Amino acid sequence: MARKGNRLMAELLIEGRFDQAPEVVGVGDRAIGLWVRLASYHARWPDDDIHWSLPKMYSARKADMAKLLDAGWLVEAPDGYRLGFSGSGLWRISRSGPFRPQIARDVRAAVFARDGSACLFCDATDDLTLDHIIPWSHGGPDTVDNLRVLCRRCNSSRGNRVEVGSG
Repeated sequence: MARKGNRLMAELLIEGRFDQAPEVVGVGDRAIGLWVRLASYHARWPDDDIHWSLPKMYSARKADMAKLLDAGWLVEAPDGYRLGFSGSGLWRISRSGPFRPQIARDVRAAVFARDGSACLFCDATDDLTLDHIIPWSHGGPDTVDNLRVLCRRCNSSRGNRVEVGSG
């Protein structure tokens, strides 16, 4: 299981047929939208209950919370709620998979300083990301020599391709 700092992390995986399932349709779009936000929170913090205050932060309506509780999508827990209904295979929390640790702060800082805090492709200075020259999915390391600054648009358009001449 991946950790972010001292916290465990996981993924919320939802089947493509999720929105058409009778048990989802019966609860209603707004309540299911709230459930997805709460389940996403739980995937990020799987060792915690969904605290009582979280639905309030999401501007949850009492009627939507009641629908989720009545349908078993949420169950009451000592400090709030837990995910209930397993969704007959419609969703699951995955605690395994290709999680990756965050890039070290000193490495991030060095790459941004070297590249002048601007996209190397288009010179943009906002919405910047770090790009792996040899993609992480192909075994590329989180090193200063394998990272560069790209804006989100340029990084997304590049995908996980290995560029000719990059190693």
